[in-house]
Amino acid sequence: MAALRHTPRPRGILHGVRKIARTPGWCRPLAGALLCAAMLALPVSLAALLGRYAASPASTDAMHVVYLTFDDGPSAVTDKVLDILREEGVQASFFVIGATTEHGVEVYRRILGEGHSLAMHTYSHDVNKIYASLSGYTQDFLQLERWISENTGTSPRVCRMVGGSNSAFCPAVLREQILTYLVETGYSCFDWDIDSRDSLGYTVSARQIARNVIQAAREMPEQDLIVLLHDDSLRTTLPDALRDIIAYFKERGYRFETLKEDTESAKKILPRKYQG
Repeated sequence: MAALRHTPRPRGILHGVRKIARTPGWCRPLAGALLCAAMLALPVSLAALLGRYAASPASTDAMHVVYLTFDDGPSAVTDKVLDILREEGVQASFFVIGATTEHGVEVYRRILGEGHSLAMHTYSHDVNKIYASLSGYTQDFLQLERWISENTGTSPRVCRMVGGSNSAFCPAVLREQILTYLVETGYSCFDWDIDSRDSLGYTVSARQIARNVIQAAREMPEQDLIVLLHDDSLRTTLPDALRDIIAYFKERGYRFETLKEDTESAKKILPRKYQG
């Protein structure tokens, strides 16, 4: 009977090793010692199998990319965001509006100089103006294009509609007209997979912003992700949230990249006439 009680032992060890492998800190010394002890107590063939299992990645997320995107800057918050990105060695994309101060223009240049993507939002960010008509949108959009070109020598070809392509402020017919204009003039327009919800109020805590992003990412583990954040002057809690967001994706092996004209994404928006 004693022997019978010991027969399930290999299964119990395998279960324990799997639990260790799913734990972010499983390779710490104590966990390693437990793993070695388990392997020594098993037949060689099974020990080798467990060794291969333990050495394999704990997640398939390593094959995926996260695009951190920031709307509505530049501002003093953008400076803090750029500082954190530089410290972390992470690249991001900035959908900017018209900078009316010398500091704002310098932030444009800093974004480019540090290897990030400088992308188009609109000059005024005034939804009553840009979503009144197609001409209202294009005039404002081209004003930003000229302003960026004059001050940086570049002409970004990546853009995002204010409020996204499904903005409640933009009528459906006008949406199709704007998207058609953007595509036919050589722009790539992107929405997002994850909304950090940092713009729902002026006092959204850093902890809540990070929680919103991380919870959404956990529900979409097998895909590339575009994350929407805001770096206007009111988002003072964003920098603290950003550190936790970056840490989460780094721990799961995501690559950080910038959005480009040729980036493939389900959130690369096309007008209906160009879909399918």
